[in-house]
Amino acid sequence: TLDRLKSSMDKRLRPFFGGKPVVVYVDIYIVNIGEISVTNMDYKLMLYYRQTWHDPRLAFDLPEAITVQGGMLNDIWIPDTLFTNEKSSTFHKVTQDNYLLSIWPNGTTYLSMRISLTGICPMDLRKYPMDTQTCYLNIMSYSGSTDNLILKWKFGETGSVTWAENINLPQMDVLGVKGREVVDVFASGNYSRLSLAFKFKRRISLFLTETYVPLVLIVALSWVSFWINYKVAPARVALCITTVLTIITLSASVRTSLPKVTYTKYSDWILITGLVYVFGALVEYAVVNYF
Repeated sequence: TLDRLKSSMDKRLRPFFGGKPVVVYVDIYIVNIGEISVTNMDYKLMLYYRQTWHDPRLAFDLPEAITVQGGMLNDIWIPDTLFTNEKSSTFHKVTQDNYLLSIWPNGTTYLSMRISLTGICPMDLRKYPMDTQTCYLNIMSYSGSTDNLILKWKFGETGSVTWAENINLPQMDVLGVKGREVVDVFASGNYSRLSLAFKFKRRISLFLTETYVPLVLIVALSWVSFWINYKVAPARVALCITTVLTIITLSASVRTSLPKVTYTKYSDWILITGLVYVFGALVEYAVVNYF
C-alpha cells in the first residue's frame, strides 16, 4: 500500500493543485519553556508541533489508519511551514527521528514532530523588575500564499495550544498562551500566519532579596553616621564613603545582568534614590563640620 501511495503522487505538487487551497490545521503541545533571557532578548521552547491536512492522493482501501516510520516523510508532500521569529531550532533524532506520521483511509494526514527552538522576544524593560512581557511565536508557509495554502488553528485560537502541568520557570510566571490567525500582505502575495502569544510576569522576590533589601540596609547603615560625633572625622568619612561605594558596586552588578538600553528602568530609579540618600549623609557631615 505504501509503495502504491508513493508511486501515485508527485510530492513537488500540493494537494488540489490548480484548485482550492489546501488547509493545514495546526495544534501545539508545549513540553517545556526554558530560559527567558533578558540579556539576549529570547526564550527557549520544547514542543510537539502537529499538522493535519487532507491529501486525496494518499487515500487507500484499508479499515484503519496507517502509522508510518522510516523515510516515508521524504516521499510525500508536507507543508513548508517555518517559525519566522526563531533564532535557532533543532529537530530531535534520538533514538530515531522524533516524528509521527499517520495517514487515514480518506487521505487525511497527521504529522507530529518534536522540536526545540530559541525564539526572538523583544522586551520593554521600563518597569523592570515589575514588568510583564509578551513573547510571540509566528508560523507561516515559506512559499505558499493564501491561494495555495491556508493555516488554521485546529481547535480554535484558545484551545489549540496546551502545555505540561509541571512547567515552572525560575523567574517568571506564565499568565497565559493564546493563538491568533492573521493574513500578512507582501509584494509576492498574501500569506497565512499563525501567531502564538506567551504572556509572562516577572517574580519580584528574587530582586527583593538580592538587590532591594541590601540597598535598604546600606542606606540605613549610612544613617548610623548621624549618631557618631562629628569631631570623629575618620569614622564618619570612612562609613559614608564605604556605603557610597557599596551602592555603586551594587548598581553595577544589576546593570551587568541587563542589556544596555536608552531608557531608565524602575530598578535604575530605585538604585539612584538609594545613592542620593547615602550621598546626602556624606554631604550632611560636610555641612555640619563646616558650620
